[in-house]
Amino acid sequence: MSLPMDLTVLAAEHGDKSAYVAAESGEALTFRELEARSNQIAHLFRQLGLRRGDHIALLMENRLDLFPVFWAAQRTGLYYTAVNWHLTADEAVYIVDNCQAKVLVSSAPLESIAAQAAAGAARLQHRFVVGGSVDGVPSLDTAMADQPATPVDDQSEGYYMFYSSGTSGRPKGILPEMPDVPFGTGLTLDHQLPNFGFSPAAIYLN
Repeated sequence: MSLPMDLTVLAAEHGDKSAYVAAESGEALTFRELEARSNQIAHLFRQLGLRRGDHIALLMENRLDLFPVFWAAQRTGLYYTAVNWHLTADEAVYIVDNCQAKVLVSSAPLESIAAQAAAGAARLQHRFVVGGSVDGVPSLDTAMADQPATPVDDQSEGYYMFYSSGTSGRPKGILPEMPDVPFGTGLTLDHQLPNFGFSPAAIYLN
């Protein structure tokens, strides 16, 4: 048994079913919403000039705003790094710079750290804010609002880049090889999910 990995297919099948639910608040993001929003952000990334193999970084608390951005990167062949919001500002600055992020998406409550990360990232070209307004920083919702909710023409699988704690005082980036496959192919781990009992009816608590 294999699970579908193409979000467009999942959205067509599951529609208004919740794709993600915030346990504390009960706020949910449906498959249809996730498909539309991730497509809009994907078009925004292309408009900004991002191409396969480029990198974005995210600095947010545990919030639903993360997932459309993740999926936008996943469907446009980008590397994406979630910066742990419990890190010190110095560590966050290091990761955003080290991963060579061209775009940083952060939440308004973390602006004090995000501003430092943006200032210290040599290759950063754009940044956006979610969950509130920040003077001088464009809102992601506003920036994506006029973009199409349909997939970009050149979809391809992206990949996440993690950072370990490191042993020499700095987090260590783990950069996987970017797969040259169409979006929907899925990553290696995705194809192992049925072996762990996952199915379309499963609910995963993270």
